[in-house]
Amino acid sequence: MTATDQFFSDLRMMCEGNSVFGLDVQKLLPLIRPEIELEDAVCINVGKKVASKKEYLLITSVATHSILSTFSSTKIVWSVRHADVTNVSASRSLHGRYVADYLRIEAQGRVYEFQFGFMDNMPSAKELRDIAEFNTNLMVKEIKQQVEARSVNRPVDPDLERFHRGRALIDSEPPSDTESCEGWTRDDYEALFNWMKTALSRGQQRLVWERRLALGSKLGQHEASNEVWFWINAFPALAGLNLGLKGHPFVAICAGSAEQVVDRSDTGQMTAIRQIQKLFFG
Repeated sequence: MTATDQFFSDLRMMCEGNSVFGLDVQKLLPLIRPEIELEDAVCINVGKKVASKKEYLLITSVATHSILSTFSSTKIVWSVRHADVTNVSASRSLHGRYVADYLRIEAQGRVYEFQFGFMDNMPSAKELRDIAEFNTNLMVKEIKQQVEARSVNRPVDPDLERFHRGRALIDSEPPSDTESCEGWTRDDYEALFNWMKTALSRGQQRLVWERRLALGSKLGQHEASNEVWFWINAFPALAGLNLGLKGHPFVAICAGSAEQVVDRSDTGQMTAIRQIQKLFFG
């Protein structure tokens, strides 16, 4: 058995040992295999947060980006570069009759926490509490190892840098999918198009961008004509680019949605597409 094969065998055992349910390990492994082989990653662990919703902790690098784009049900809550970590520690707290272990990461003036376990403080649950404590301490050890390894000068990964710039923009901008578009009719799409057109004529690019961001990915074409759908994506894409938000993932989503339905015989639409491409690629 090769070292790489052994690594993946260990990963399967870690996933099972941490009771990670609902995460398809067979789909996960091909995503992270190139990173293991090329980056000599020495640690990846997956931990389950015992709570009403499932949360996972992955200690790796670019694989996180791959997972985000491949698993539609997976959303990144926070992401920290190893190079930015200034301190990592473990702690244990008592909440009434329950015990919780926390991984605490400090990076760029912010504190990030991941909870391992939330176990009854009774003798019968001692084994589970010990497992949670062990996993937390293991995470501290592995993150410290990665931080020390990353302290050695390495070539900058442009894809990883781009991903983190996009994450920073997401954190600094208003949240998406906050405005309901359920049951929209053709008239609603027409009204949005006319509102965007009027707002842009007044120079209100920020309003157009934030309105489209609020509607988010839940707004599908549905009742909209190709022309209207083109503009209610092209307008905010141009607005976002002019606002300096090229790295924001939703700008690319809007630009892509517009390009899918562009009428290449329409001079106005083609001019908008060329403007978007110029702002994206120079």
